[in-house]
Amino acid sequence: MNLLGFYQEGRENATTEVVFVPVSGIPAISQGEIVETQRLLQTEMKSNSSAVHTLARCNNDLVKLKEDVILFHWNAKDRISPKW
Repeated sequence: MNLLGFYQEGRENATTEVVFVPVSGIPAISQGEIVETQRLLQTEMKSNSSAVHTLARCNNDLVKLKEDVILFHWNAKDRISPKW
């Protein structure tokens, strides 16, 4: 079973926190977008993509999972430069 959603970076008392937001918690997302996101997830999982974060990869440690997610996000931001 997969729980589909996104991680959001936030700040709490000067500390970075990572919050999981399931797709059901995103009111502006359409059913078509959910289906497409599920399709993309399956494709990424089949290729063992580092963009897909799972509890299994983190020895069922939720804290480790959140750390991996935020580090991946920060590193991705460093690789992507604005095209303006």
